[in-house]
Amino acid sequence: AAGSAVVAELLKSKRLFAPQAWSVSEAYQFLQESPLMESAGVVIRLPNWWAARRRSRPQVQVKIGSSAPSQVGLDSLLDFRPEVVVDGEALSESELKQLLKGSPGLQLLRGKWVEVDQERIREALNHWKKVRAANPDGLEIVQGMRLLAGAAISGSEVVAGVVAEWTRFEAGGWLRETLQRMRASGAEADGSGCEPGRDLRATLRPYQVRGVQWLWFMTELGLGACLADDMGLGKTIQILDLLLQRKRLAGRRRGAPSLLIVPASLLGNWKQEAARFAPGLTVCLVHGSEMSAEELRRRTADPEAGFADCDLVVISYGMVRRQAWLKQLQWSLIILDEAQAIKNSEAAQTKAVKGLKSARRLVMTGTPIENHVGELWSLFDFCSPGLLGGVTEFRRYLKRLSEQGDGQAYAGLRRLVQPYILRRQKTDPEISRDLPEKIEMRAECGLTPQQATLYAGVVSDLQQQLKRVDGMQRRGLVLSSLLQFKQICNHPAQFLDGGEYVPEHSAKFERLRQLCEPIRARQEKVLVFTQFQSL
Repeated sequence: AAGSAVVAELLKSKRLFAPQAWSVSEAYQFLQESPLMESAGVVIRLPNWWAARRRSRPQVQVKIGSSAPSQVGLDSLLDFRPEVVVDGEALSESELKQLLKGSPGLQLLRGKWVEVDQERIREALNHWKKVRAANPDGLEIVQGMRLLAGAAISGSEVVAGVVAEWTRFEAGGWLRETLQRMRASGAEADGSGCEPGRDLRATLRPYQVRGVQWLWFMTELGLGACLADDMGLGKTIQILDLLLQRKRLAGRRRGAPSLLIVPASLLGNWKQEAARFAPGLTVCLVHGSEMSAEELRRRTADPEAGFADCDLVVISYGMVRRQAWLKQLQWSLIILDEAQAIKNSEAAQTKAVKGLKSARRLVMTGTPIENHVGELWSLFDFCSPGLLGGVTEFRRYLKRLSEQGDGQAYAGLRRLVQPYILRRQKTDPEISRDLPEKIEMRAECGLTPQQATLYAGVVSDLQQQLKRVDGMQRRGLVLSSLLQFKQICNHPAQFLDGGEYVPEHSAKFERLRQLCEPIRARQEKVLVFTQFQSL
């Protein structure tokens, strides 16, 4: 009785042990104080609609993206509409007026009792009406995605207090369908003409077919995407097939080429894979080993005309900074392989890559996050600019999450980026059944300048010595030279029999690092075999 006004009044009036006929407000007061009575040991039978964990009550629902925007992309504007709903059903104008005019507490609505707080409903509804008035053309798609995910990266998405408690966000028809297809990891490309594997000189595995469909869907939307499959699952072949799809459907309306940026050690690998699986693509490698300085000057004098005969231009990260003409073209699609190369947002290389122009961007990486979640920002700032806000506000957002000290703190961020990342692992049940018992991958490596100089020197010496010997001496000379070639290809320090094994001096060392980094990030094990103990 000391803690409950209802029980105190019943005791005072001596009506406690007699049946009661209560008004709606009296019944509501009793229901609110029922936990106090139960804690005192009183057994109370409550109606199911009140005893449920989530009681029926009106809320302001903000529905985002009911209709398709006039143009799709990261700068698209989505329609949004605030409305009052009960159990997901929108109230009519007359029902809303009745609700707001009625007494607070309990109201009978559509044949059932609901808990009502008119003041809080008005506050939340007025807040979203003001937001709508300030954005008459709609919300930016990145802002809408953040609201739906519950990732309040910038101040405009922070919803707190009464407004947060009495607001729920709902994807409208178009956005709901789009998100379902983004999250499906195999969005059907209905009506788009996408036919995975049609022009590819290989048979795609089922998960690769789904991957090509997803990449196609994401690039057509212009939202950016991250292909983060495990090493060995065929990221390269999926990208090549995507490029073949784009070329076939473009037909004679051939526009600007696509641009692929890779580590220098992977240039040869991409050249071979394209020639083997996608001979229908015209690939142009911008590198001293593949293109003469004269040809490069001729093509870059007028890049649009100079590369008009190419479907794909391949260049290394290191050369992007030195080739100013890259910024003159509006590329059809920009793809980054081993995209962790731009994880440092302050690096000059990263800034040069982000300065390139294209409405469609993809990144490929086996390790979207190598060391800390902050690295995610730089990848998404390239492929989906604006989704994670600016670097300063994203860092402030991460700081707020870390201060919460809650395992669920990062759930909103995960929900926000998950639709943009396609990540399959060899251990996934639906993937492992499509894989052979063993996957063999040949990783091609070029030569660093140091290796190329030593290699050319050994070749020159061998040519001179072969002129002076014959028979068994000739065979022995060739065999000893082969050993020297192997040592040079491993590392110049091994051939020179001394010195420091600087990783940057060996293309093989660099390629091994790229292969092992994803394995280390997954805390898995690797065996490396070599003929030479000195390594």
